[in-house]
Order: sequence, then structure tokens, then C-alpha cells
Amino acid sequence: MNSLALILTALDTGAATSAKLIANDAIKDAYDGLKRRIKYKFMGKPSAEMALIEHEKDPETWEAPLKKALLQAHLDQDNDIIEAAQEVMTRVNPQQAALSKYNVQITGSIQGFAQGEQVIQ
Repeated sequence: MNSLALILTALDTGAATSAKLIANDAIKDAYDGLKRRIKYKFMGKPSAEMALIEHEKDPETWEAPLKKALLQAHLDQDNDIIEAAQEVMTRVNPQQAALSKYNVQITGSIQGFAQGEQVIQ
């Protein structure tokens, strides 16, 4: 999983998990920490800040604008952000985090898919 995909997955998963009543404080804290770090990096960039806020409410609609904002701010290369995203995923699913693996679930039809170690398309 590349760093951008990791950050987006952590934001999606953190939002979905922390919204549930069963989410523990460790997950909520890790997710809030990731959002806080990203929000700090987006300071002074209103469209990026809005994409982060709105993404939590409607991930499908706001994924592309958030992805663009993350790339423009080079957050996919920011170790602090990447580590915070890894922390969210570790809290949400410690078994997969221990294996450094994440399941990919596909719904709907696709035209091409590659999964595995060092896949080149």
C-alpha cells in the first residue's frame, strides 16, 4: 500500500470506526491525531481544509479533492502524517498491522486489479 492510499484508508477507516459507539478511545485518539496533523499542514489553504472536513461526512464525493490536496501539500511524503496514519490502522486492526498486510475488498465491477508484493502494472 503506498503512503497516499494508507493516509486515505486511515481517514476513511478512522471516520467510520470512530463514529460507531463501540470504537475505543485509542482509535478515536489516533484518528483525531491524524486529522489534527493534516489540518495543521493544510493551514492557510481553505479548499484543502474544506476537503478534509467534508471528506469525513461524505468520503465518496470528497475523496478526489482530498487526494489532490494531500498530494499538493506533499503529505504522502510526510513521515509524521504517514506514521499517524499507520497508528490509526494499527489501532483499528492490530492483527493485520502486525503482519503489515491489509485486505482489499472490491464491490462492483472492475476492469483490472493487481495485488501482491511489488506489483508492477
